[in-house]
Amino acid sequence: MIRTESLAYDYQTYDSDGNPGGMVRALKGVDLNIGQGQFVAVLGRNGSGKSTLAKHMNALLLPSEGTVWVDGKDTKDADEIWEIRQNAGMVFQNPDNQIVGTVVEEDVGFGPENIGVPTQEIWKRVNHCLSRMGLEPFRYDSPNTLSGGQKQRLSIAGILAMEPKCVIMDEPTAMLDPGGRREVMQSIQDLLTQGLTVVLITHYMEEAVEADLIYVMDHGNVVMSGSPVEIFSDVDTIRQYGLTPPQIVEVVDGLIRRGIDLDRSILTTEELADALCRK
Repeated sequence: MIRTESLAYDYQTYDSDGNPGGMVRALKGVDLNIGQGQFVAVLGRNGSGKSTLAKHMNALLLPSEGTVWVDGKDTKDADEIWEIRQNAGMVFQNPDNQIVGTVVEEDVGFGPENIGVPTQEIWKRVNHCLSRMGLEPFRYDSPNTLSGGQKQRLSIAGILAMEPKCVIMDEPTAMLDPGGRREVMQSIQDLLTQGLTVVLITHYMEEAVEADLIYVMDHGNVVMSGSPVEIFSDVDTIRQYGLTPPQIVEVVDGLIRRGIDLDRSILTTEELADALCRK
């Protein structure tokens, strides 16, 4: 669904007076391959390049060097940009930046209307997406009355109405309370049941535990890749890149260091409880 080859990106810096300074390389030869229907998490400390990478996945940014393909289409091909952005929808950190309608159902239908979808089909999509995101009871409400988690689900519903193949989420839970984060993670599971690809940029390690594949970034490079078990079982390396392992992983690591024989593949409370009971 998404593939990058030797992806590099440079941006211009400016001084306090607005005069151009030097160029900074934010991405450095990034290679990755994301398959259809996969749930992929991208982790990294602030400034690691993960959000810059996300913006390349639906051509909001274009490579300085290298290539990005979305569903087989080169993002540098101007003739393909429109279709790329339909196939790869973007959900940002602040849902208020994506909400344009004065009523919930109107907001969901905004995207399809803009691309010329017939009215009957728009309402069919609106009904389906509101139902999928659990927003049907709020369809006639103002988006301003929704909670943070509900607003983010509204943003996802608006993307779904465009019928994309992939949804890229750039730290969608960063501004939410724990309840809102749970709502968004449940929405991700709903998207996966529909066969969509989901790319989650996050700094919450517990969210990444549910992914099929994890990429860890540092200073513009992909420094680790693998399954959650492969990534989080290497606790020392994770910490080296400025990340705090999931709480359960830290508990398991602490118990192992105290001489308790446990498997480092344990990633959930249930798995740990089961392992300890068997002891």
